Amino acid sequence: MTDLPPPRTLLQRARDTLRFFYIQRVRGFESPTEPHLDPETAEWLERRLQDTKLFLEFGSGGSTVLANKLGVPTITVESDRFYGAAVRKALTNPDLTTMVFPKMGLTKEWGMPVFIKRRKGLRYAGAPFDRLDNVFPDFVMVDGRYRIACVLETARQAHLAGSTAQLMLDDYEGRPRYHVLEGYLGIPERIGRAAVFTIGKVPVPENTIAAFVSDPQ
Repeated sequence: MTDLPPPRTLLQRARDTLRFFYIQRVRGFESPTEPHLDPETAEWLERRLQDTKLFLEFGSGGSTVLANKLGVPTITVESDRFYGAAVRKALTNPDLTTMVFPKMGLTKEWGMPVFIKRRKGLRYAGAPFDRLDNVFPDFVMVDGRYRIACVLETARQAHLAGSTAQLMLDDYEGRPRYHVLEGYLGIPERIGRAAVFTIGKVPVPENTIAAFVSDPQ
């Protein structure tokens, strides 16, 4: 039988939380330099961005920096405005990137809300769509919070706009909870640990998104 590590005590969890808040709000995050992806996915992403006219992403980071370096106009939704500030510092052409910070309250590691509320999921998934100015992105990357809701809402908005787009969802491999999307969007292309869907061809009912806005994973 494999020995498991003892569960962390309440005091240990409290110390970890305080340590993270110190980094987040006092010391500051290090600015990202490259996408946090497996090599195959990172290589595909760079090729795809070179042919992208407007990039929308949920979850900022190295992909934001890469798109900016390549001169791609970008709209980024980020749940942790402190981390977003570190990303913005790394941009060489900041005017090309619009960062959207929906109101999420306290966040912990990887932008996860401390308090999970349905309205936060709705707010996050719908955050970028009043910034599009009648031009729908041709490429979307979902690598932040509320991923299922974000994919479905983006697909719904693409269909309403009469547009089609490629959408890449990171960490698809190993997370079977995301595979529910195949029932709405079909079978994706698999690239590294990511999945690439074509969205906009089929409608997604609005009440479908409501079923997933309480899941920030």
